[in-house]
Amino acid sequence: MFTKIITNPRFRSFLRNTGILKILGKIVVSKRNKNYEELFSKAMMSAIKQGNIAWDIGANIGLYTCKFAHAVGDTGKVIAFEPVKNTYLRMVRAYEKEGLLNVIPMQCALGHCDEQFSIPIATEGNGETNSLAKRGVNADNCEMITVRRGDSLINEGIPAPNIIKVDVEAFEEEVLFGLRNWLSSTSFNDCARPARGGG
Repeated sequence: MFTKIITNPRFRSFLRNTGILKILGKIVVSKRNKNYEELFSKAMMSAIKQGNIAWDIGANIGLYTCKFAHAVGDTGKVIAFEPVKNTYLRMVRAYEKEGLLNVIPMQCALGHCDEQFSIPIATEGNGETNSLAKRGVNADNCEMITVRRGDSLINEGIPAPNIIKVDVEAFEEEVLFGLRNWLSSTSFNDCARPARGGG
């Protein structure tokens, strides 16, 4: 029961914003929690195939952007979405350093409508992340960002994905709502699926 609650994105964001998550992290440490990132990475990577179009929504500094770019190969593409300027530039440097030519960087967030608004920017080194869910919060350090609907971008010619990674700190519902036309018209037989064991 506790695991279901703690893995809810909105609840995790609330815990992170209030500082409770740091305290809980020191108290509750399990093997499953330690291995979450590794398990997530393995599941994602097993689903990607050469030639896929991968959307990395909430690319941050490009960890998965680079992994995906290697996995989809020269015939595939990674569309990497990161709205915050300094984080976006770090992501671009990361894939350029690896010589990856199959990444299309997008300095925008995805959401339920095309708009611009200001969000507070997390201080580096304190363990916090930038979140669109915090828009409208008064803070000393804010940045105006662009939010686009995924459907709008596909209509404008951005390649539609075979696989999507969404890590947007409690803004997931808005991202999916902005892709609702594409999602409702997509044959998921053409989308990547995690590899199954067995043989």
